[in-house]
Amino acid sequence: MKSLLLTFVSMLTVVTSQSFPTELWPITSDMVTTSQNVINTLLPSSGVTMDSSMVWQRVAYITDTFGPRLSGSQGLENALDYIRDTARNVDGLTVTEMPTLVPKWVRGNEWGILLSPRVKKLHMVGLGMTANTSGVNITAPVFVVSGYDDLMANCSKAAGNILVINTPFTEYGITVSIRVNAGNWGLQCGAKAVLIRTVGPYSMQNPHTGATNASSPIPSAAISLEDASQLARMQARGQTPIVSIYMESWWYPPSPSRNLLIDLVGTERPNEYVLVSGHGDSWDIAEGAMDDLGGAVSSWEAVRTLKNLGVKPKRTIRAVVWVNEENGSAGGLQYLNDYNSTGVLANHSFVFETDSGAFYPMGIGLSCSCGPNGCQNGGCGFTQAQLTLIGNTLLSSIGTGNVSAGGGGTDIDPSCQTGVPCIGLNVIDPRLTPGLNNPCLVDSMNSWYLPPYNPSTMYDSNYFWFHHSEADTMERLDPTQLNTVAASLAIWAYSVAQLPDLLPRDAPAPPTSPSNNNGSPSSTAGPVAGGVIGGIILLAGLFFGYKWFGKRTSTFSMSNTTSTSPSKFSGSSTSSAAYSSLSTRLHEDNNGGV
Repeated sequence: MKSLLLTFVSMLTVVTSQSFPTELWPITSDMVTTSQNVINTLLPSSGVTMDSSMVWQRVAYITDTFGPRLSGSQGLENALDYIRDTARNVDGLTVTEMPTLVPKWVRGNEWGILLSPRVKKLHMVGLGMTANTSGVNITAPVFVVSGYDDLMANCSKAAGNILVINTPFTEYGITVSIRVNAGNWGLQCGAKAVLIRTVGPYSMQNPHTGATNASSPIPSAAISLEDASQLARMQARGQTPIVSIYMESWWYPPSPSRNLLIDLVGTERPNEYVLVSGHGDSWDIAEGAMDDLGGAVSSWEAVRTLKNLGVKPKRTIRAVVWVNEENGSAGGLQYLNDYNSTGVLANHSFVFETDSGAFYPMGIGLSCSCGPNGCQNGGCGFTQAQLTLIGNTLLSSIGTGNVSAGGGGTDIDPSCQTGVPCIGLNVIDPRLTPGLNNPCLVDSMNSWYLPPYNPSTMYDSNYFWFHHSEADTMERLDPTQLNTVAASLAIWAYSVAQLPDLLPRDAPAPPTSPSNNNGSPSSTAGPVAGGVIGGIILLAGLFFGYKWFGKRTSTFSMSNTTSTSPSKFSGSSTSSAAYSSLSTRLHEDNNGGV
């Protein structure tokens, strides 16, 4: 009995030490006014064009002028110089450079040729960080397999040949494992080199690069969907295709680079942060407009817009332009290393990354209570409820306030593992929008309409038609969508910066909501009182069957909250009837999500 009592006291101590809010924080009139001003500025009723969108203009300038921006390249450093100088000298923002060492892998000449049964140039690109062919051509018959299981069943047949892995794209998270592991699989079976079917659902002879396991000595490359399918057909009919490949690449010592931290400094709590971000680097064959300069510049634009409106956030609103997302994550790790040990990371209300294409946003995905072994989203209760209140109140007019479970990004994941709430932007597949970047849009006598299309998830979006390929250019972006991303980021960031406290790391949903959310404050019970009450409830629950307390601490879920349909979307080239039809279809068929 004594030990049981000690257990009760111990548990009571834990509960009473919690400082969880017992009521959602209200939406203030300042948040409402600022949000409407942001929308009016970035999404005026007259529409958005390429000329009027600062985001579009800046992304276009950087991609056109500096080109691909792989870590360690001069193109990346020149682009970072431009962003730093423009944000500092033109926009009047505070810019800090965070020194970061990044890997430096350089691609040289490369080609692939089909020699038999006929001569044809293959559409081929070496995988990122792959081994080279040691200055010689590798010429051999190909052996085509459909995937890993097929290879393991026929491993000996790959020995001495060029292995071709012809696996159709399903979802990126599944198919990308082939790109990562291809070289090691080829080595295991004695292949001279490996060619993989490009990791993408659609192709016009444009293979995609991307990181592969650098430890493999086997040269690895991607070939187009069309070329991989053709080699498979040849083998299936009994022919023996012979291919010759040549690939150059070099490793250099790590190269100095930097993350850019663009700040609108807080007036009351300048050492507390709300962070929005995207990465500035791209693969060496891609201009990286979509992946992910659009996200990086939209984050910058969110901060610039708030400054130009003259608002004074309580906390510092920070836009980060990350480096080395594509082939090492050094930028995200540097942020963790610099700020976790000093306690600065603990003063972040959330970290937010936009890296799924800066397309039309439908809302955010949220993860909480994250650690090295993943996230326990049950801890998102209060934070998800608070963000849902913000989304429903301030973002419903543009249809971007949906809050669902599960969010993050390569650059922010290291910080997320410390427990800070992490957010990813959820966007709509461009094929479902009347934007200029919809490859399926049809103009019949200037009457825009959408062909039938039923998406499953973002992971088979047409984002992956262009991802990591030469086709990732400005044509993948739409100015209204970019401005909508920037507006959404600005509203999320400013509203959270104005809250009474940082978003809690691991708090259950409160039992009550604010008495009103129209700008009038409502009272909030103190954390100590709330903790004591919670402790008493726990003690009672232990004696009386845990029934009431079990309900009190049940996991909160607000996944796929439906937002009001957007009222603004694409530019003047889009008819309102087309948008109305799209909006209805999105929110009826998908409950506000894709």
